[in-house]
Amino acid sequence: MCRPLLLLLLAAAVLFPARVQAQSVPTQSLAQVLAEIEARYPSLAAYQRRAQGLEARAAGARSQMPPQVGVGVSQFPYRTAILKEMDSPENQAGAVFSVEQMLTNPAKLRARRDLLLSQVQVARAEQRWELNELRAMARMAYFQRYAAEHKRQVLTGSRRTLARLVALTRDRYTYNQAPLGTLYKAEAQLQELDNTDAALLATIRESNITLNTLLGKPLEQAFQLDTTRLLRREWSDTTVARRSDLAAAEAMIQTTRLERQLAGLGRKPDFGVRFEHMQMTAGMANRYALMGMVTVPVVPWSARMYRSETQALTLQLDELRLQQQARQRQARRAVAEKRSQLLAAGQQLQNYQQRILPAYRRTFEVQQLAYRQTTGNLFVLLDAWQMLLMKQMDYWDTYERALGLQAAYDYETEQ
Repeated sequence: MCRPLLLLLLAAAVLFPARVQAQSVPTQSLAQVLAEIEARYPSLAAYQRRAQGLEARAAGARSQMPPQVGVGVSQFPYRTAILKEMDSPENQAGAVFSVEQMLTNPAKLRARRDLLLSQVQVARAEQRWELNELRAMARMAYFQRYAAEHKRQVLTGSRRTLARLVALTRDRYTYNQAPLGTLYKAEAQLQELDNTDAALLATIRESNITLNTLLGKPLEQAFQLDTTRLLRREWSDTTVARRSDLAAAEAMIQTTRLERQLAGLGRKPDFGVRFEHMQMTAGMANRYALMGMVTVPVVPWSARMYRSETQALTLQLDELRLQQQARQRQARRAVAEKRSQLLAAGQQLQNYQQRILPAYRRTFEVQQLAYRQTTGNLFVLLDAWQMLLMKQMDYWDTYERALGLQAAYDYETEQ
C-alpha cells in the first residue's frame, strides 16, 4: 500500500508544477494584440496630445493683441526753473497717460482658427495611419511565429520517423542487412534537423521580441498563440477610400488651402485706437487726444509680401494635389497586386493539401512499408522521406507567404 501511494505522490509532485506553469502562460489572440497596441502604444498617445494642443491653440485663435499702456511726460523743459513760473506761456509741461489697442481684422482671426482646426484633422489622420503601420508590424510578427511553430511540428514528426528508421537500420547493419554509407547519411540528416529547428526557434524568439515591444511588455515574456485559423478565404474589399494616409494628405490639402486663404487676407486692413490723457501743471487745462488707426496693406511695398506668399501656396497646393493623385493610383495598384497574389497563393495551398502532399505521403508510406518488409532500399526511402519533409516545409513557407500577403493587403486597405 505504501509503495503505490509513494509513486502517486511523486507523480503528482512532478506533473503538478508543470501543469501550473503551462496554465500560467497566457494565450494572446491576434485581435487582443491589436487592441492592446491601439490602447497602449506611446506614439499614438503622442499624436493625441498634438491634436489636443492644436485644439487648445484654436480655442484662443480669435483673441486680440493685448492693449499697450504708456506713462510719460510731455513738453517738459530742460530748464526746470520754468516749472515754477505758473503764468509763463513757456510752461506747458504735463504728465501723459496713454492706452492703445490694435484690432486684428476679424476675417484674419477666423481664418487662423480654421487653419489650426484643419491641422487637428491632419494629426488625427496621421495617428490612424501610424496605428495601421503598427498593426501591420504586429500581424507580420504574429504570422511569422505561427508559421514557425507549425514548421517545428513538422520537424518533430519527421525527426521521430527518421529516428525510428535510423534505429532500424542500425539493427539491420549488425546483421549486414543495411549499407553503412546510407546509415551515415540518415544520421547526418537527423542532425541537420537540429540546425533547422534552431533557426525556427530564433525566428520565434524574434517574433516574440517584436510583439512584446509593441505591447510594452518584457521582451522575453512568454505567451501562446491563439490557434484560430488566421488565413482568410475572401479578399473582396479592394477600396482604398478609407486609408488614413490618403485622408491625412487630403487634410493637408485643406490646410494648405486655408493657409493660402489666410495669406490672401493680408490685403485686408487692421485697425487700432489710441487714447491719451495729459495731466498739465497748475494753471493749464488738462488735455486729451483720441486717435483711430488703420493699416494700408495695398501699398506696393507691402502688397508684394502677401501676393508672393499667396502665389507660393497656390503652387504648393497644386503639388499636393498631384502627389495625392499619384498616391491613390499606387494604393489601388498595390491592393490589386496583393489580391492577385493572395488568390494565387490560395490556389497553391489547395494544390498542396489535395494533391501534392498526399502523393508524396503515399510515396513515403509505400517505401517505408517495403523497407520494413526488407524488400525496399534505404536510399530510396530516405529520398522519399526528404521529399515529403521538403514539400511539407514548402507548404508552410507558402502559407507564411500568404499570411504576409494578407497582412500587406490589410495594410493597404487599412483593415
